[in-house]
Amino acid sequence: MEKYIHEILREYAFFQYDRNTSIGLNQFSSQRTRSNALAAYPIFSKRVGEYRDTEEERIEFVKDMMAIAESGWDFTPRFDTEERRFAAREYVHLDLNCLLFDVETKIADMLGILGDMEQAAIYCEYARVRKEKMEVCMQDKESGIFYDYNFHKNCFSSVTSCASFYPYA
Repeated sequence: MEKYIHEILREYAFFQYDRNTSIGLNQFSSQRTRSNALAAYPIFSKRVGEYRDTEEERIEFVKDMMAIAESGWDFTPRFDTEERRFAAREYVHLDLNCLLFDVETKIADMLGILGDMEQAAIYCEYARVRKEKMEVCMQDKESGIFYDYNFHKNCFSSVTSCASFYPYA
């Protein structure tokens, strides 16, 4: 276990720092450069039949498409808004945050087994805070269903998907 904990922590750090949002929950995203995104634009636009007018719109479109690809739910309507399809980077993603909650609890368990109780307690707290934020932001209180949350517009995704089962796994 000691052999693997550093790699697990490194992977966790990537999502915690490179995929964190202003509300403290995580999202799928993209680190594509401008030139890389522009080069990929014709492929994505042709594939989904979406075309953008300006260079900035094209870059943003590719970054959203890459975020969706990173989710593993290619071209899902989970991240659509009324204004546009494929707005993945406006959301914090339910499945990712559930997985990170699970990772935080397992890291805490592993650190406890390794005798680092101080760090174990920190990861327990990370998991507790994440769960609380998810319940506040991502759970529809009326139905009890969890959704992806658009933190730009302060609303749920209009799509109920299999991701809604993640909190119950």
